Amino acid sequence: MISNVLDIAKIDTNKSEVKNVNYNFSQEINKVIYLFISKADEKGIILQDEIEKLPKILNGDIESIKRIIANLLDNAVKYTEKGSIHLIVKNTIEKDNCRYRRRNV
Repeated sequence: MISNVLDIAKIDTNKSEVKNVNYNFSQEINKVIYLFISKADEKGIILQDEIEKLPKILNGDIESIKRIIANLLDNAVKYTEKGSIHLIVKNTIEKDNCRYRRRNV
């Protein structure tokens, strides 16, 4: 929580560092999802993911992306009382650029 507040403060003051690196999106996001499977199981919640086929290697700030996904999943597990959570990641290619949009959590 304190880390998130500090990150927001850095963004607000334009002192946030973006660390662009090459990474395998599916592999990195699966690591994050794995962290929440047992937490969801303990509550009797099914955690499902659907990640579209993406380019093997992407370039960007994977640590920030993982932090965002982890925050979404943490809140989803925390506030879902029964049923299931679906994380759907789709891509849209527009003029050689990929955009990622969260549809459902």
